Amino acid sequence: MKKIILLLSILFISVLHADTVKIQKTQVPGYYRFMVGSYEVTSIYDGYSNLPLDTYKGIDAANAEAIIKKEYSHISGSGKNFSFKVSVNTFLINTGKELILVDTGSGNSMGPATGAVKKNIEMAGYKPEDITKIIFTHLHPDHVGGLSEGGKQVYPNAVIYANEKEMDFWMNNSDFNKEFKDILNTYKNNKKYKALKDGAEIAAGIKGVLLPGHTIGHMGYEITSGGQKLLIWGDITHGYEVQFANPDVTTAYDYDQNQAKETRKALMKKVSDEGTMTAGSHLPFPGLGHVAPNADGKGYRWIPVQYVPLD
Repeated sequence: MKKIILLLSILFISVLHADTVKIQKTQVPGYYRFMVGSYEVTSIYDGYSNLPLDTYKGIDAANAEAIIKKEYSHISGSGKNFSFKVSVNTFLINTGKELILVDTGSGNSMGPATGAVKKNIEMAGYKPEDITKIIFTHLHPDHVGGLSEGGKQVYPNAVIYANEKEMDFWMNNSDFNKEFKDILNTYKNNKKYKALKDGAEIAAGIKGVLLPGHTIGHMGYEITSGGQKLLIWGDITHGYEVQFANPDVTTAYDYDQNQAKETRKALMKKVSDEGTMTAGSHLPFPGLGHVAPNADGKGYRWIPVQYVPLD
């Protein structure tokens, strides 16, 4: 009898203990380091956006939905209520002499699912005030929103770089967020803004590449060091599921639909032919990998980087 009571007591304690184990709804900090020659590049996770299916243009909605589901992507709803998650990534380049940030993420401009760039930079071991240059791919809210916080500069020691046409377009656009205009003007008025053109060198081995269409002055950045190359291509794609297999598909966010399509097709062929490592603002975090042609010769596929520790 005593043994039975003891066994029941152990069982009761085990069940009680199991009922009190807390679910840990957290992930590891949102950064991933990798090397490009002697340069250390860190992918910085800002968060994610939920995009509706009608984001894509030039493809039947049911077909787009089927493609996304086939990839087992993070989705919710169906039909008109269907949406899919897209990462928002930025990139921090450590040349050994300076820190250069590519885009600043959303800040508080796009809801609670984004805005983690500053926190994740700090988790990666850096301070916002250590960053000396910020180079923008373009000036959409999810790329420029993290430049300020409560109207104050998040990166007080940085000089900002953007394509000249891109800056002029948005600063003269009445729909552009006033807070963004004010903070950009603060940099411009303090002579902490430099206009970029195609091929402009930002630092040794880092140059801007004009990739227009998504916006009027959309830029990519080519990093070359020690015989290795990385292309940060900004918003050439939104997600990977639809536009790799169907590079003709554009998005509702593209300023010039046809130009965006032609830029994407030419760039995908180029990086695929050359085997260039590629990083994207809206590819699954850490947003790093390679582009390869599909076996049937139609479209491409995304080959994400495999996690490895740094040597």
